Amino acid sequence: MDIDNTGYSGSLTSVVRDTIEDGTTIETPFDIETFTKEVLGVSVKDLIDILSASNGKGTQSNALANSLYGCNVENSPAAYPVNNDNLGYIFITRPDLNLQDRSLVDVRELRWILSNNQKSLSRFIRNTLDPRTSKDTTASPCPLVDPRNAFIASMTNHIISATGFPDTVLGVRATKPGVYKEVHIQADDVALNFGEFSINTTFKNVRGSVMMQMIYTWILYASKAYLGEMHPHMQNIEENRIDYTSRIYRITLDSTKTYIRNIWACGWAIPVSINIGQTLTYDIEKPMTALNGTVDVEWRCVGSKLNDELMMEAFNNVTKDHNPLMLDKTRSSTMKKLTKRERNFLQNVAYPYINMDTRELEWWVTNEVYKQNEYRMKFVEEKLMAIEGDDGGIDYNNGQYV
Repeated sequence: MDIDNTGYSGSLTSVVRDTIEDGTTIETPFDIETFTKEVLGVSVKDLIDILSASNGKGTQSNALANSLYGCNVENSPAAYPVNNDNLGYIFITRPDLNLQDRSLVDVRELRWILSNNQKSLSRFIRNTLDPRTSKDTTASPCPLVDPRNAFIASMTNHIISATGFPDTVLGVRATKPGVYKEVHIQADDVALNFGEFSINTTFKNVRGSVMMQMIYTWILYASKAYLGEMHPHMQNIEENRIDYTSRIYRITLDSTKTYIRNIWACGWAIPVSINIGQTLTYDIEKPMTALNGTVDVEWRCVGSKLNDELMMEAFNNVTKDHNPLMLDKTRSSTMKKLTKRERNFLQNVAYPYINMDTRELEWWVTNEVYKQNEYRMKFVEEKLMAIEGDDGGIDYNNGQYV
């Protein structure tokens, strides 16, 4: 008799093989859970906890809770679960540049984005950086830009890395040493950061140098605004608002990609440099993909906020400002919140929203988009459930193997 426990991953079921006199092999299912309960009177989970505790390592099922509650008396190693938070997202809001025809026609360096080709790179850049142009029904719309998206989707999708986020530092004041050199210290500073710092980002330089051309246009516009050659939209002039600023949001999620662990945002950010020089390098020994495969962008930022509810509210407000369908009074009737599985089908048409009560990062689509894909989603759902039902599969109610 031999036991084969190489069955389904995560399963507690093995197979016992017995060979009878005629050489025939009989396979009998052997369930470890049932065996331990009948023979030992405990579940496999409880048995593991008993064995672990007897070795001075504490119970496995409560290892983390125990480590938070009290000291490890024996100072013995325990199997503490590691942090498995999800990488999350980088969201960068769209600026409000004035890239209307009458603003561009007199600026030679930016005149190239005056294109009526709806699917051109120049039209994409123009409609991305000037949300008013993308919403103007009299102008040529760009099918590559969602006018109701508050964030630059291409940056969220193509970012490789982001570094330079400031640490939290508390200033301390120390007294002069006394007779015995004793010193007393106390907090003497604000731990919040309202100063200036840089965030360095690297993006994939996809076909057409989309990211490079867009950032270059953004930086050049700011420079021309400084020289007085570019003028903001009238509303921004009236409100004395700088139109080429943005805000960077950094969100990390739990392992299920559902709930926010941390949310960080700067006060505002301005792109100040881009590695155009590298892409112009000529080296016959290296392929062009090695020279211009990535785009490095430096952002000058002010203000740093971590896990401040005000930042979550600001995130939701900018979403609603660009997409009125997401307003609280209309969202439940005009939009549909996606389940975790539905997100796989509607990857690039959903809008993010933070539930302030649960900290869930929700994704919503319009009712129209949902209905267009509802049949396809149900069809695949039924097929998957049929397949998973045949061989045990995965129980999606609790995420465990059954």
